[in-house]
This record gives sequence, C-alpha cells and structure tokens, in this order.
Amino acid sequence: MTLPLIAVCGLGRCGSTLVMEMLDEGGIHPYPGGSPRGYEHTQMLGSSGRQWLRHVTYTGAGHSIKLLGGAVDFTQLRRAPGGWVFIWLSRNHEQQARSQAKLLDAFLRPSTPTPWEPFADSFTTEEATAHTALRSVPGSRFYSTSFEHILAHPWASAAELAGWVEPLTLDVAAAAGAVIPRTPECQPTLDFEATGVMS
Repeated sequence: MTLPLIAVCGLGRCGSTLVMEMLDEGGIHPYPGGSPRGYEHTQMLGSSGRQWLRHVTYTGAGHSIKLLGGAVDFTQLRRAPGGWVFIWLSRNHEQQARSQAKLLDAFLRPSTPTPWEPFADSFTTEEATAHTALRSVPGSRFYSTSFEHILAHPWASAAELAGWVEPLTLDVAAAAGAVIPRTPECQPTLDFEATGVMS
C-alpha cells in the first residue's frame, strides 16, 4: 500500500509550523531538504517550483510538507500515488494579519510600520479559493483546524491529527507535547519565534 503525503496548508502566520512540529515529534517526519525550524522548502519558489512540487508529489509518500498560499499555487497540485491529506490551518484573521505585518517589519525594517488591515481583508477570499482548489485534487482528503483550537486543546488536537493521517501512525502524546502553552494573540516582538519561549 502506498502511504499518503501529508500537506499542512494555510496562509502566512497561521500556525502551520506548529502542526509540522506536532507531526514531526509524533513520528511523521518532514520531506527532506527543508529549513530545520520552519520546515520551509525554498525549492518551491521561483521558476522551478512547479517541477519541484511535481517531484514531491511522486516521492513524498509517508512524509509531511508545509504548503502555504502565496508560495504555492494550489490549483497546480495533482494526484499523489498514495493520495494527499490536506490539513488546513486557520487563525483569527486580525491576529494572523498583525503577525504577518510584524514579520515583514522585522525583515524589511520600513520607516513606518506595515499596516495589517489589508492582510486581514484578503484572508477570507484567499482561504475560500484555497479550500476549493485543495478539495478538488483527485484522491485527496481535506481537514481543517485552527491555531486557537490547537493551543487550547493540544491532546484533542493531536488525537484528531492521528485520525486524519491514517494509515500512518502518530504518537499522540509526543505530538501533544510539541504544543507550548501560550496565547494565540500576536505578541509585539519576535521573541517566541526566535526562542520558542514566551517572554
């Protein structure tokens, strides 16, 4: 039996890294070649991104991969040999937008802070478009959860993940242990992103 390919999906700053960590700690490891902490694959960007994603589709069975809207065109996804399992992460749009703007400011250092409101305004439409594209991929399964739900209920969330990724096996206790207690609200600094510890 060919195993499924697990894709953790969402829009920027949704909590996808947290779910990747839960899967990784629970025994479902990321597709090789990504960044050590964020699970990003820069190969998906640029002109060769579509070819790389096609390669992952046919070689990634049994692994997890993080696919974010904006970096990946979800309409380009095709059937995987063992099927895709799409796990969509949503987050309160204001908090997600504030986090997005905060991250841009940290990297770009503009003279005035990046406004968060345009990001929040676009999220609803972008999510609906992404859901339609992912649900239309042949042989796929689509599930959805939220950043807030995972932080409030790590054990229940890990148990849900275990059911969604079958026939792969997820260690629920280990997956739940990857969730560090913290507020879902966007914090003013990047301290947590840098250290994994709330200040």
